Amino acid sequence: MEKTTILVTGATGYVGSALIKALFENFQPEDIHLKAFVRKTSDRSLLKELPIDWVEGDITDVESLQRATTDVDIIFHTAALISYQRLDRRKLFQINVQGTRNLVNVALENQVKRLIFTSSVAAVGVNSSEKPADESTVFLPWQHRIGYMDSKYLSELEVFRGIAEGLDAVILNPGVIIGHYPGLNALSKASTALIRDIYKGKIPYYPNGGVGFVDITDVVEAHINAMKEGKTGECYNIVSENLTYHNFFNCITSLKGSRRNTVLPLPKAFGIAIGLIAELVGFVFQRTSPIAVDNIFLSNKCLFYANQKSIDELNINYTPIKTSLEKLLHSKAV
Repeated sequence: MEKTTILVTGATGYVGSALIKALFENFQPEDIHLKAFVRKTSDRSLLKELPIDWVEGDITDVESLQRATTDVDIIFHTAALISYQRLDRRKLFQINVQGTRNLVNVALENQVKRLIFTSSVAAVGVNSSEKPADESTVFLPWQHRIGYMDSKYLSELEVFRGIAEGLDAVILNPGVIIGHYPGLNALSKASTALIRDIYKGKIPYYPNGGVGFVDITDVVEAHINAMKEGKTGECYNIVSENLTYHNFFNCITSLKGSRRNTVLPLPKAFGIAIGLIAELVGFVFQRTSPIAVDNIFLSNKCLFYANQKSIDELNINYTPIKTSLEKLLHSKAV
């Protein structure tokens, strides 16, 4: 039996590194040849013990992608820029949209058998009512004004264009990913650091909206199941629970060891002021900040998503968010 050659882009990122560990946990080393597509400066220390074929390059560099995808059977495209700063809009287009376009083109050229694209619920439409959005909900005009949302939506169009040209591809749309994947550093993700700060009582205010959350282990399971069972041309919302930020904060502060018992709603005007200051500082020092005006705008909306399709077609048994938080906050990695 020939080995299946798998390429993972963004291999040292939060999702990519967890996915690589899971692939070796689910398949025998003699059955897969795993190639990790990384930039020259990427930190590979978390995966250094695994039998990985490291391939240096950049998704904005077509030549490096052509080399990386030669004789590849499956591609997991997890590489992306996540930023809500307006300063990064051009970079978001270059990495997320142009990079995906490049990958789709070389996948077609090299006759890759299947592409699993890690998108985001940011690319899913939003319902004006409280009804959770499903995979068919229309992307709204105001969403195009949010750079990250627009970039992920346009990235999906590149994948759909590839499908129309004969590419076998599946799209996954994870919510806000939290949790600790066994054996990896939980603090490698900004949301994990935020959760830790809430737990330690450093953040007393919660935004007035809400969003869909999902555990990293469920996201990884979705990728592996999509490789085997996902339907060509389909999108799947990968969300465990939809929670208001108030309820999410309460889940954290109710856990044993939390240093804060109560949290207060964040005044919208105060939040916008914080976002403006953060973006100004980012502009002056040319750095990406996790807080921006677009963050504050979105955090005041209830962005809820239906997950039934992923349950039915990808057979995912989602982890309750409280369980995920308990494992994360009580692990040695935090």
